[in-house]
Amino acid sequence: MLRILIAERLERSKIVRDSLSELKKLPEQVIRVAKADFQALASDSNGVRQIGDVTAPCVRRGLNGNALGCKFLPGFGQYAFNAYQNPGDPQESKVTGGPQNIVLSDNEISYNDTCNWEAFSKFPVRTPGGCAGAGQFDGCGCSGGGKFWQAQNVTVRDNYVHDNYSVGIWADTNNDGFDIGGNYFSANYAEALIYEISYNALIKGNTFTDNAWGTGAADSGFTDSAVYISESGGDSRVPNSFGYSTLAIEGNTFIDNWGGVVLWENANRFCSDGSDDACTLVSPAATQATCKSALGNSAANQPADNPDYFDMCRWKTQNVTVSGNSFRFNPASIGSACTAARSCGFNGLFSQYGSTKPYSAWVVPVNISRHQNNVFKDNTYTGPWNFDGFALGDTVSWSQWTSGFKDESSGQPPEVISVPSPTLYLCTKPSSA
Repeated sequence: MLRILIAERLERSKIVRDSLSELKKLPEQVIRVAKADFQALASDSNGVRQIGDVTAPCVRRGLNGNALGCKFLPGFGQYAFNAYQNPGDPQESKVTGGPQNIVLSDNEISYNDTCNWEAFSKFPVRTPGGCAGAGQFDGCGCSGGGKFWQAQNVTVRDNYVHDNYSVGIWADTNNDGFDIGGNYFSANYAEALIYEISYNALIKGNTFTDNAWGTGAADSGFTDSAVYISESGGDSRVPNSFGYSTLAIEGNTFIDNWGGVVLWENANRFCSDGSDDACTLVSPAATQATCKSALGNSAANQPADNPDYFDMCRWKTQNVTVSGNSFRFNPASIGSACTAARSCGFNGLFSQYGSTKPYSAWVVPVNISRHQNNVFKDNTYTGPWNFDGFALGDTVSWSQWTSGFKDESSGQPPEVISVPSPTLYLCTKPSSA
């Protein structure tokens, strides 16, 4: 059974106690408000915004399941919301095992992760007292404006997501079927939107401005961007009510973000690699146990095998189209930290040299750039944009980006350098303005 779960310390406040009777009247399967520490919630001097009376209105009934639609979701210590389903709930999605039929609309989601859960070294505000458990480690993946876990059939529309001290909106782990449109993402410390080890989405008609300046300036060695697609893409084997079988990023406006769109696939991330408890959704045959056994056996982990565990055990950045977007970039608007050496002003499609069999060496970079139907096309670029392609850290020229590339200094073996060009078409050359 899933209900609105408010942080224990919040539940002790009169505002929330008085609201719980109303919250319990909502459908069982609802958005979960993130569990975090808010001991200093009423203290503006500690940098935590007043909740006021918004707690009860933050959830309203939806036509087909769940809807989160309040006026203001400000200043929570971890997330403003967390879409999550208790395992085994009878109303869980039969595809993802999580919540389903969610609408997140008409909200202002801002100034969240005041407790610095990611332990950013250059955190922009002083953390409040009472943040026990926060500051886990850099890259914990546990903060932001809001997060979705294993959610299916989700609409995220007409929200104003701004000034969160981490990621704006984050869909993480086996989500499927997202319609993300008409939102305004501005000045989030990290990426505006992350879609990670998930499937099938339409990201259309959004505005992204001034995002990822914080993490970008910290110069982690990775290409920070407004939209970050990580081991995610389209797959018809994972159904959803929208009928999506691709991941399309189209008709969006990008203005002065640290980077534009990055399509990334970690060569060493797969079911049974030890970093994720979940497994892929493409076949019931793919489980932690079967993937561990098959991928560890050189006689049973080749692409031609049946079952094809080489394929089934990977989350893939595949069937992704980035089209019809407007990318505008003026480094002076961001500041002196914005340099190409710090990967400011980049779009990218790349992986890295794999260290784990059977995905070792250049297997995944070749696949993401050549075999997995990832396409940039019909985008307009204004400003001195750069492009990363094939492998992390490989900056390619405009002609290479649009017609295929090879980088003799990258250490790639000759058979990879000479592969046919990836399918990447960008119809408008970046201007110098």
